[in-house]
Amino acid sequence: MDKNHIVFTVKILFEIFKEIRPELFKKDKKTRPGPKRIYKTGEMLTFISFGHVMEITSCRKLENWWKNNDETCQFLLNCKKPSKTTINDFINDNMYLIDEFDKYLVEFGIKTGLIEGNIIYADGTVLKGYCNPLNNMNPDQIKYLKKFILKHYKEYKNNTGDLWIKLHEFFYNDKNQEELKDLYKKLKKTINSFGIHLLKLSLKGHQSLKRVLKRIKKNGSKY
Repeated sequence: MDKNHIVFTVKILFEIFKEIRPELFKKDKKTRPGPKRIYKTGEMLTFISFGHVMEITSCRKLENWWKNNDETCQFLLNCKKPSKTTINDFINDNMYLIDEFDKYLVEFGIKTGLIEGNIIYADGTVLKGYCNPLNNMNPDQIKYLKKFILKHYKEYKNNTGDLWIKLHEFFYNDKNQEELKDLYKKLKKTINSFGIHLLKLSLKGHQSLKRVLKRIKKNGSKY
């Protein structure tokens, strides 16, 4: 790999992040029944976050990525080969850690000038950065997105609907593809690709949901 490859930047930033936020790191665990292999937090976190840089976010796509013998994956994972289930387990167990590391990467990008514009979140573009997607949506689209998020998140919290969970599985685990394909097409047509990006971010975890809703509110209380 070229010595200036961005993967080295992500790796170095992880080491710094670990030094300044040690309270976020748990003791590395062995995998479930099978080979006695330990997937270290640093390996999995940098692998997943660099996947975000490369716009590879689902567990299945991450697994296929290393299966294609990408040298960056071999470097970050120390030639280990986590399954889709192992990747999914790590994400579910470390959502806040992943969220905070992504946030740290974005803050670094802003301070060093690698990211410009109004950043809502870095998922999928950690060191490239999005300008605020809300600038590319009209008021009706933003209003529709807000109502959709609040309605289905409330149903999820009250155990009166499961669409929120199904959408999370759809975007992050490549599940429910056939069942939700028509809804996805409708949403993409209604709120456009920028709205889809925000919806996906809101589904990632509670902190991401709060950021999306805060940004929507900031762009106009009338929404």
